[in-house]
Amino acid sequence: MGAGYIIDDLGWKGIRLHHLVNPKMIEGIISLIKDYFGKRYEGHSTGSANTDADGESGNLTSPNLESTLTCYDIGCGDGRVCIAVSKACPWINSVGIEIEESLAERMEENIKVYEGNGVGGRVSVIHDDLRDASVSADMKQTANIILCYLLPESIEEIKQLLIDCLLRSDSDSDDCIIICNTWGIKDSDIKPISRTSCGCNNNTTLSLYDKSSIASDSNYRKKL
Repeated sequence: MGAGYIIDDLGWKGIRLHHLVNPKMIEGIISLIKDYFGKRYEGHSTGSANTDADGESGNLTSPNLESTLTCYDIGCGDGRVCIAVSKACPWINSVGIEIEESLAERMEENIKVYEGNGVGGRVSVIHDDLRDASVSADMKQTANIILCYLLPESIEEIKQLLIDCLLRSDSDSDDCIIICNTWGIKDSDIKPISRTSCGCNNNTTLSLYDKSSIASDSNYRKKL
């Protein structure tokens, strides 16, 4: 589990949630996604993230994209980030991966609440361990955005998978980015392309990675 501001018993469209994510953090994540992918669609407005006090993003001006991107949230909890991302960006389908059954069930309930509010059919949850071969294989093939809010030792366990997702875009047309909350990828060959302070009092760091984050002479690239 990560760390951050704990929002206890915060009403969110009538749902009582317990999660380690605050509205400003969600706003920061959405802004990074929009800034990165909006650049490839010249002439389209990417809007801005307007997240209300309960963590819900309001209606935004989004690019009219021809393709749909897929966002994976590792350790998605109750799903509020997945829901907010897909609601803010109609061109993104979000998939939450959650190992705890009770949290996965809570996300399923939250998805039902928001089905008629702009996210119907575009948000789902997988109750499983990311280290399961089938789950990681799907993510490696389809992820365009990976949200990673894990402790350093957990990030280390899945580091090779994250690297594979980034380098996949060296040969495929679709890019993959990773946004790490608080703890980044600890490796001398992997550097974030940006770091952004967000959250209450700007005390949380979001690190953004793409394929250029991996050094050109890195052994990770030589293995391709």
